[in-house]
Amino acid sequence: MLSGCVARKLHFEESIALSDTVYQDVSVEFPKPKDAKELIAIGHGKEYQYWFSDSSVFYITTELTSNTLNFNQLEYMVRESEYNEVPYPSMSIMDTIVQSGHDKHELIWKEVGLFRGQLRYGYLNVRPENEVEFNQYLCNVESSLKGSPFSLRTNEKDDRYR
Repeated sequence: MLSGCVARKLHFEESIALSDTVYQDVSVEFPKPKDAKELIAIGHGKEYQYWFSDSSVFYITTELTSNTLNFNQLEYMVRESEYNEVPYPSMSIMDTIVQSGHDKHELIWKEVGLFRGQLRYGYLNVRPENEVEFNQYLCNVESSLKGSPFSLRTNEKDDRYR
């Protein structure tokens, strides 16, 4: 279904919060699916969604003010576990959290959270026979911190977060 269907890689840069006043630029690059409908939302961050004809979707977001497409699955995991919240706020800036599962229809979902959950990407509604190909989308997302942390108040570097 997805093999050979990557048109090009998309690249964007965004500033993520290390604290209330200190930010760090992050660079993100990912393959753009060719045979999917693209939806892009821009607010306090950016969100890219790629919807396929079978209702499966690949997404990547730095939009912290909204829930990801996997919110219902993550909320269910929290209710069924010993934790009382999705763990992103307690992460260090370099932690990676991968959460996955399947819904009542046996469709697979997965979400990867980086940089305290400020970069999240994943997929939803994936049939088991397409899981390997959607995992390739996740494996091909590249992200890195750029430059030095800076303060919004002083617009200067902040070496405490290096």
